[in-house]
Amino acid sequence: MHLEIVVQGPKSVDHVLERIEVFLETVRTEIEEMPLEEFVKQVSGVISELEMKPKTLTDRFDLFWDEIESRQYDFADQENEVKVLISIKKKDVLAFYDRYVNFVRLQIERKIRKDAPERRKLAILVHPKNEDQEKIEEIIKKNAEMGRKEKEIKDVDELRQFLPFYGFPIPAIDLKPIGIDPLEHKEPSIPEPE
Repeated sequence: MHLEIVVQGPKSVDHVLERIEVFLETVRTEIEEMPLEEFVKQVSGVISELEMKPKTLTDRFDLFWDEIESRQYDFADQENEVKVLISIKKKDVLAFYDRYVNFVRLQIERKIRKDAPERRKLAILVHPKNEDQEKIEEIIKKNAEMGRKEKEIKDVDELRQFLPFYGFPIPAIDLKPIGIDPLEHKEPSIPEPE
């Protein structure tokens, strides 16, 4: 389970990351204080979006291909999400938030707080063309002086060396990987010349 926040805009990287932190600290109160009618309206909007059928064959293909490419093979994914959303209550959303986003409320602060020792955050930043390398290095140096433990990764293999990853979710259909199964593969027999 993860939380993904995608932001695009002209603001600096530090500003965007700080605004994300503020958002995470305040969003629970907004959900809690949201009137029931507004909550139902939001859920209905998500359900309507999920129930929309693909308009073109390409859109339909993309839905299926995403499942194949991710190796999940859950072709009824959207229908299953709608079934869950129909019965969801505001208290369910708050419980999810408390468990997976706002660990402070459960006294499990070690994962999400800014200074939490077990917290892991991956921020993928694309710098604008007019921002030169010296300015980027200056920002990284300033952040290091402030005690922030950030590391710029220029190579994906470098990322894999120091960041633990967890496996993919269990697919809806268990299919063997594409290719030859080494346990079942037998070399073709060549008839002996007589």
